[in-house]
Amino acid sequence: MNQFKMPFNVSYLMYMSLGILMVALLAYTQHVEFEPGMSSKLQQQPSLNTELLQELSDDLAHYNIEHDVDFSHAVLRLTSEELLFASGQADLPEKQQTALQNISLVLEKNLICYANGQQVVANSHCQKPQQVNLKSIIIEGHTDNVPVSVTTSAKDNMELSAKRARAVYEKIVKSTLRDLKNNISETLFTIAAYGDSQPLNHYSQPTPDAKNRRIDIRFVFL
Repeated sequence: MNQFKMPFNVSYLMYMSLGILMVALLAYTQHVEFEPGMSSKLQQQPSLNTELLQELSDDLAHYNIEHDVDFSHAVLRLTSEELLFASGQADLPEKQQTALQNISLVLEKNLICYANGQQVVANSHCQKPQQVNLKSIIIEGHTDNVPVSVTTSAKDNMELSAKRARAVYEKIVKSTLRDLKNNISETLFTIAAYGDSQPLNHYSQPTPDAKNRRIDIRFVFL
C-alpha cells in the first residue's frame, strides 16, 4: 500500500507560514508588554484603590481617629472606643459627635477627587482627575451575637445593625457628600445591615464583644 505523502512545496509553505505567525505573535507580545501607557484598567485599579484608602487613613490619623484598613477588600473599619456602640443600642452618645464630624470632613476632602469628572475639575486641591470612579460607598452596621432584649428598640440584631448604619449615615453624610454621584448618576452613599453574621471575633456562645458592634465603610469601584 502506498503511504500518502504531502508534496514538499506544500509542507514547506505550511512550516514557513507557522514560523511567520510565531514571530508576529512574539513581536506583538513584546510590544504590549513594554509600550508605556498600555496597562489595563484592571491592573491599575488596585493601586488607585490603595491610594484612596491610604489618603483617608492618613487624614483620620491626623484627627486621632482609630481605625483599621483592609486594603484587599477596600474596607475602612472604625475601631475607636468612642465609635463602638453600647450593647443593644443604636443611639450615638454626645462624645461621638466630634469624631463623626471629623470623619465627614475627611471623606469630603478625599472623595471629591474620585467622583465623576465635573466634580473633580471644580476642586483645585485635586491635583489631577483620577482614572477610576467610585460606584458606591456602603456604611455597614454590625452587632455582636447577643440576642436583643425587650428593652431594645430593634426586634433583632439585623434590625439593630440597620439602625446603627443609619445613625452613622445621618451624621457623616451631609451636604456635599450627600450630593456626590458616580459616573452613571447614582448616589454614592448607601447603607447595609449584617447583624451578627460577620463578626471580627467568633464565639460559640452569646458574648458581648464591643469590637463586633462596629461600623465598616466599604468602597466599591466601577
